[in-house]
Amino acid sequence: MNKYILLILLTAPLALYGFFNVILSYKLKKLRPLHASIRLVFWGTLLIGIFSVRPISDFLYAHDLTDTTPLSIFDVLLATGIMISLLLVARTYARIADLETRLTEMHEKLSIILSSSRLKK
Repeated sequence: MNKYILLILLTAPLALYGFFNVILSYKLKKLRPLHASIRLVFWGTLLIGIFSVRPISDFLYAHDLTDTTPLSIFDVLLATGIMISLLLVARTYARIADLETRLTEMHEKLSIILSSSRLKK
């Protein structure tokens, strides 16, 4: 199997997952428009980069701008690992943001309960 096709098969679904996850988070009002647009640009750039690795590599090699060997299996696995790491970081960031929102809501409710109990005394 061609290593470039393997790279696309391993990383494109991960980038698409990140891309659609941003859209879903925006639709569910978990992200503000600015944050959503920045993340969409990020995941879109990654998708474009994934599909343009071979043409860029061929161009650089044809014009003697690089002396590197073609894509290796290690490079494919490294790119896939980086993509998985990016997804985990984005997921962790989303969970932390949800926890922060829940903590703020709990703090507000607790403040209301405590202030109303002090007023009754």
